[in-house]
Amino acid sequence: MYGISSNVAFIKGYKKSFLVNFKNHNIFHIDNPEAEEVSKFIKQRFFKKEEVSSELINFFEEQRMIYKINSKISKQFPLKTLEYNSKHLIEYLVLDYKDDLIVQKVLKICSFFKIPNLIIVTNNHLTKKIDDFLSNNFYPESVTFISDNEKIYNRKNNFRTFYLKRDKRPFVNKDSMDLNYSLFLESQFYHNYFNKKIFIDKKGNIKNTPESEISFGNIYSYNITQVVAKAIFNPNFQKYWKVNKNICNVCKDCEFRYMCVDNRIPYQKNEYEWFHKTECDYNPYTATWKEET
Repeated sequence: MYGISSNVAFIKGYKKSFLVNFKNHNIFHIDNPEAEEVSKFIKQRFFKKEEVSSELINFFEEQRMIYKINSKISKQFPLKTLEYNSKHLIEYLVLDYKDDLIVQKVLKICSFFKIPNLIIVTNNHLTKKIDDFLSNNFYPESVTFISDNEKIYNRKNNFRTFYLKRDKRPFVNKDSMDLNYSLFLESQFYHNYFNKKIFIDKKGNIKNTPESEISFGNIYSYNITQVVAKAIFNPNFQKYWKVNKNICNVCKDCEFRYMCVDNRIPYQKNEYEWFHKTECDYNPYTATWKEET
């Protein structure tokens, strides 16, 4: 008897599907008629050799997606339950840099609320100031600089600071798809772009997304921790957190839905259904990108 590795996932789309091996970081984009047999055994999890075509068995073995198991003990391996857990109220704080004062305030916010990840959009050199703070504080655990400045984004990453070039392409594009198990899990239950994130613009306004015009407070207020706490616990601030792709029109039919970080604001159609006002660059009904049509 064979068993399917718990590192393997199948994501069904309208026209095409994905077979993913998270352990080997391999992904296979397959047409749905070919995916039917694969889907069947992924769900079944355990199967006998004679139940599967020799081609599929060979493929599974080559990709290290299956293992041999005694049929008598297969029941001792219960189906893995997908769960997403985070010990942090906020996972990411994203800052659009203006000056050093706003950076100091944001660092204090990360430390007070134990926010592990700080992202700073800037063309200025801030590394020394950040490193001095990090050397005396546990939070943020990492700081990522996103920049158009070549001198910044070409710097070498170190233990807690990282550098990335700003990507000016449409937010959802071929290269933005991320084969990441944590993202895969989070996307089952939450909107991975909005969930547990706080955005602060150049004026210090606290937002749940940079695309929103609504401010939930300002960090230049007298008691910034109180203002930030009030914003975070506002139900409207968390409005989009649980709007996962499974309840969004079009997205729910897309095979990329658990590996796509989409910055479009969703709008509620009814109690169980959401939609976007703009089209995505990928069409799951034709399995094509706009650039290909």
